[in-house]
Amino acid sequence: MHRLTGITRWGFLGVKITIDPEFRDLIPPLTEEEYYNLEGSVIADGLLSPLVIWKGTDILVDGHNRYKICTQYNKPYTTKEISFSDREVAKRFIILNQLGRRNVTPESASKLRAEFAESISKGQGGNHNPNGRKGKSVAKESKLENQALIKPDKTASQVAKATGVSTSTVEADLKLMKALDVLGIPRNDYASGKVLDDKGKKRSKTSILNEAYAAKPKQEKPVAIPPIKKQPQPIFEPWEIVLMQLDLLTKEQRQELMRILQTRWECILVL
Repeated sequence: MHRLTGITRWGFLGVKITIDPEFRDLIPPLTEEEYYNLEGSVIADGLLSPLVIWKGTDILVDGHNRYKICTQYNKPYTTKEISFSDREVAKRFIILNQLGRRNVTPESASKLRAEFAESISKGQGGNHNPNGRKGKSVAKESKLENQALIKPDKTASQVAKATGVSTSTVEADLKLMKALDVLGIPRNDYASGKVLDDKGKKRSKTSILNEAYAAKPKQEKPVAIPPIKKQPQPIFEPWEIVLMQLDLLTKEQRQELMRILQTRWECILVL
């Protein structure tokens, strides 16, 4: 059996029951009205169905809200034990049991299906059994237990088959739960309808996905600048170079040049 930490233990009428936080948090919270109606039913009629305990342990698997009400009002209860090969199979049993309830909301169902798939991806749920029984034999007690024993290949399609939805729905559920994780939004808050937009309405899946998976702005590719072609340099005669240089002289500079040339060559030059 896995070692458990952070567990609240309760005792009632000589029966010890352990509340496992991970198992408890798998169950979508009831609304105030739902909890009030359940509380009234337990007080008036007592516990009509037994609490489910993991056989060989004292861990509560199903009936957390009913157990809380029974202990609060000192109401008697009965328990039923079911064997599970490991924690992941027990978690899948809890999820499937919740999905089968009439009051499950679309938001809660989305969370449960995603967590069912995540449990399968962990790769547990085979033949290992802390009590020494084979995985196949421990699953005979109910259809839910058989469905919980799923191998981790083709996860989305198997979850879809077990929960009665399409594969694309399961894939969308997984993407949505990961988006909530990215944004730091508790999954149970989404499941209970507490995730609201600026107008105080339930936030849509689209807005959550858009925020979590916001596309990065496309970086424009730099425009390629064509290389400058080098023009062939013209070849000038020496006298042409001299003339070009003379064109750059001022009038005064030309007159001075004429004076020098006349003196050196002993001639008269006319501009």
